[in-house]
Amino acid sequence: MTEANPRTFKKTMLAIRIGKVTPARDAHLAEVPVPETRGGWIRIKVRGIGLNRSEQVLRLGEVERDYIAKPVIPGIECVGEVDDPGTADLKVGQRVCALMGGMGRSFDGSYAEYVLVPARHVFALPPAADDLPWETLAAIPETFFTAWGVALRMPAPRKGRHAPGARGHELARLCRDSDRPRPRVPHDCDGAP
Repeated sequence: MTEANPRTFKKTMLAIRIGKVTPARDAHLAEVPVPETRGGWIRIKVRGIGLNRSEQVLRLGEVERDYIAKPVIPGIECVGEVDDPGTADLKVGQRVCALMGGMGRSFDGSYAEYVLVPARHVFALPPAADDLPWETLAAIPETFFTAWGVALRMPAPRKGRHAPGARGHELARLCRDSDRPRPRVPHDCDGAP
């Protein structure tokens, strides 16, 4: 295990933690321990998170299921800086994104100042992202990786099939220069990047 980053490490952090059905108005910050790194995991200083319907589903009922680690910090994606790379080939301060893989369900998620994530779910952001603000970067991981998965793993979309929302725009952008049919984005078909 590597030594923690002395610039940002602290013993406690603020996080939203739930253990029962919790409407948004009842979700509050609490002081909890900063997660300790372990082999194969990376600690990230969270700089931005995406808000996803799955977190609402968790708060309003899924939290009662047996497979949810309770209490749990919600959040299935984040962007931030490596605080402790563990054994991964990343550097302290490197800009990364992380998503899924049980985040916010099987282990604590990103609604916190720090998150501990399996290394296989952490991706270094390219230098081109250095000039983007955290709030912009936070909107990318889940949207982009969902579109990427559809573009690469699913059968080609049928010509004229709709792909609404941010994921549809990303899918259209990913398919733009490929030989795969490009889905129509209903409200802005010609304006997709």
